[in-house]
Amino acid sequence: MIGEAQPRVFSLGQPFAQVQRKRLWAAVLIWSALHLLGFLGAMLFMPDYTRDEARSWSDLVTYLDAADAIRNQTPVYELDGWEDVMAYHYHPAFALVLSPFAGLPFRVVSVLWLGVLVAAYLGAIRVWYRVLEHLSPDARPAYIIWLPMTLLFSEWYANLLYGNIAGVLFFLSGLLSLYIVQQKPRQAGLVALLIVLLKPQWLFPLLLPVIFRRWRFFLTLAAYVVVGYVLVSLIFVGLMGVEYGLDTLRDYFKFLTVLNDVYPWTGKTLAFEDMNHSWRQIFLSYFGFQDWISYASEGMKVLMAGLVGWLAFKTWRQKIDLRSELAFCFLGLGYLLAMALLAQLWELLAGIVFFLYLQSVNDRRVRRFSLLFLVYALYELIAIVSFATGVEWLFLPTSIPLTMLALLILYGSLAVVTYQKLTTNK
Repeated sequence: MIGEAQPRVFSLGQPFAQVQRKRLWAAVLIWSALHLLGFLGAMLFMPDYTRDEARSWSDLVTYLDAADAIRNQTPVYELDGWEDVMAYHYHPAFALVLSPFAGLPFRVVSVLWLGVLVAAYLGAIRVWYRVLEHLSPDARPAYIIWLPMTLLFSEWYANLLYGNIAGVLFFLSGLLSLYIVQQKPRQAGLVALLIVLLKPQWLFPLLLPVIFRRWRFFLTLAAYVVVGYVLVSLIFVGLMGVEYGLDTLRDYFKFLTVLNDVYPWTGKTLAFEDMNHSWRQIFLSYFGFQDWISYASEGMKVLMAGLVGWLAFKTWRQKIDLRSELAFCFLGLGYLLAMALLAQLWELLAGIVFFLYLQSVNDRRVRRFSLLFLVYALYELIAIVSFATGVEWLFLPTSIPLTMLALLILYGSLAVVTYQKLTTNK
């Protein structure tokens, strides 16, 4: 009938839901098992899988080196002559927590850390589904239909390979979002504290209480974070001694302020081979060192932040309830903006959640455009085809900034959806 609401169509969802779904899941689980067994086999049996050999690429080694520095009360942060991207970026309390593991055999620690990252990623997929239940119940079918994609996601396996803590932050950011939606300031404050001690850019869910005018909740949450941060820092100083503790904290804060300025843009870091793909690296890779590059990269960040700010202001003026689909859109925009503002865009791990959400929206053009994200999500398959055929150009990240393009696809799609919902909400 004319005027009757039309059911949502899930582009590639119906084949996934109705045709050989069990075979699909079997193939996906086998794919995952092969990866995990391969990682375990390398960690346990490869002769050259040692801490010294892995130092040039493993983030876990970076964490353990910082833990060793804490144990030996030597400097943790590289403030002078920073020549290698593998530097410790986090609060010294994290290194202190890891210090008991620094003395264990590297193979043992690697297996334990792999278990933590796998559990964190799977937990993140679950907790973000809970967030979707609260903010966009209509999106749940598409999320479930596309769920196999989360286990095919190449970024997840890259995260496991390098041992980066981003998987844990993926889980914590979902938990923070859930507690904000459920209006639980104490739990949200505790999770936010853990995030700020690790990677503050993952605090993007704090946009929600600001945009949706939950001032009392925001101030309560912020108070828990500030008090907790001070307590953690004081405990660190108390355990490590006043002189070393204060010096290390001072170095940490200084390191954060100069991080972007002293980042070592040389070798592979200057090219696309390390999958960085930040705005600064994009300009450096194509044009080399030019005086205007800093202005160009900052200009792109301002443009992206300005669009999110404009959408946030329109939402703020309309006084929309927090528990709405718009809140989920802003979670995605906040995350993508936080990643784009960095001088080092290393991962887009949480992007898979917002891709799954975009497959549920009632706009066929948005769904089709966001499908381009699959080129990034499945780039491991592209690399395998490239290796098998010898056609080097198939390995896209060596020639184009694939990570940034994937980010922009999600960012643009979510911006369109957010604007549509704002205009129809009036």
